Amino acid sequence: MKISKRIKCIEQHIQDHYQHIWDCCCDHGFLGGLLLETKRAPHIHFVDIVPSIMIQLERQLEQFFPLNTPSGTSWHVHCQDVASIDLQAFKHDAHLVVIAGVGGELTAHLVKHISHAHPEINLEFLLCPVNHSYKLRHTLINARLGLKSELLIEEKQRFYEVIHVSSCSAKPISPVGDGLWQSNEAAQHHYLTKLLKHYKKSSQQSSLDNDAYLAYQSLYHQLNNAL
Repeated sequence: MKISKRIKCIEQHIQDHYQHIWDCCCDHGFLGGLLLETKRAPHIHFVDIVPSIMIQLERQLEQFFPLNTPSGTSWHVHCQDVASIDLQAFKHDAHLVVIAGVGGELTAHLVKHISHAHPEINLEFLLCPVNHSYKLRHTLINARLGLKSELLIEEKQRFYEVIHVSSCSAKPISPVGDGLWQSNEAAQHHYLTKLLKHYKKSSQQSSLDNDAYLAYQSLYHQLNNAL
């Protein structure tokens, strides 16, 4: 099984101890499979709304990770809308919800619903959207989540932001991801230039896109002045 650089980076980023890790929409279960191999948590949950994907995944899990074999880690397959996952039965446990491989708007929708449904649970989200990270970050801020860490991944000439947030963190989330631009590498400059071009084109379509363009433009000037 060939694992992408993006999935490997996300897997390696998970260092804290959790009782439950929820692999949501993450490239047909590749991430969850890695987490099972490394016994990263007692319970690994796979969640997707597409029945054909989950049926095939369950067969693969039964083949490679049979539940009747003592391993200290068990897996659970949930064929449902990610927004409707129910954590009440495990409300005293530590949860990490990983959402990767889908757009930022959908990611924002899922985080908003999960957070709203579980206000009393200490939740962490590890997010890697394929686009619209600015809108996602605004949703995270409005949900009163705090930043744990963030990083930028380049894979096959595409860029992905990995955003780790928690309901227990007091560190503010930057709409443009201040922590992504610390090293000022060429790849980061290329990504920022692409963001500017995108939001310049869409700035007339919505006030949020216009805000994004102005924010990234300001960041661009700050980074250039720092050189």
